[in-house]
Amino acid sequence: MVVESQKSVLMPTHTRPHEDVISLKEVLLTLWQRKLSFLAIIVVFTISAGVAAKILPKTYKATTVLAPVTNQAGSTERQLGSLTSAVSSLASLAGLSVGAENASAQSVAVLQSDFLTEKFIEQNQLLPLLVVQPKHAGGRNSHPAEQPHLWQADQYFKRHILNVATDERTGLVTVTVQWRHPDAAAQWANALVKMTNDYLRQKAIAETERDIAYLKDQAATTDVVGIKGAIYSLLQSQIGRAMLARGSDEYAFKVLDPAIAPAQPDSPQFMIWVLLGFFAGAILAFLCAFALVAWRKS
Repeated sequence: MVVESQKSVLMPTHTRPHEDVISLKEVLLTLWQRKLSFLAIIVVFTISAGVAAKILPKTYKATTVLAPVTNQAGSTERQLGSLTSAVSSLASLAGLSVGAENASAQSVAVLQSDFLTEKFIEQNQLLPLLVVQPKHAGGRNSHPAEQPHLWQADQYFKRHILNVATDERTGLVTVTVQWRHPDAAAQWANALVKMTNDYLRQKAIAETERDIAYLKDQAATTDVVGIKGAIYSLLQSQIGRAMLARGSDEYAFKVLDPAIAPAQPDSPQFMIWVLLGFFAGAILAFLCAFALVAWRKS
């Protein structure tokens, strides 16, 4: 009898290992017993998330939808049609666009280029808004490394403000600008598209003027009737391209849906933040109940 009683005293923990396991029933029971405390945690988290959504700076998204204009790149090829390979060689030498080129991809690349973005930031004086300047920067004795740079503003603009997306199925380009002020977001989106159109239009005019001058020189130096006729065909094509560039404001992108100032902020969204606060409070309450049950068992 003495041996049996000693065994029962020495081996209680090994004979009943299930007592160390925390069950879901125990956690839920603890939640119910202290429901007011845990409910207070959920309410505090939910209200805090809602207040944060109201207080935090709001950002607005302005979007414009564009259709790339591709006729200017392929106009020479369509008009020349069945000219000989000699004409193609002559056009390539002059820098004319006889081969098949992806004008849409080129226009989108220019829209996102560092050159155009930095030019846009500089013209609209956005550098102080995009780059945080040190308090002593700009002074007489400030170090050059402490001065704000266009490169920094360009990187911030592309990572946090500008987004350009191309629909591979339709070819439409969507330009989105996200900023703290709705009017500014819409103005920047439209102005950036206009700057891209103006830049590519002026570039096309300069190229065609150069090509026209080159072709006129070539026509004056040859007496071969066939070559001269081909040169005049190319010349006529470039004159048409120059007229198209001068007469079209939407040279590279046709604006299908211009950006307008949004009425509602894109972020933070109040209901989403409230739901996130609710779930965060519920998870914390559950973890607190779990920890309380574990503390009791220990």
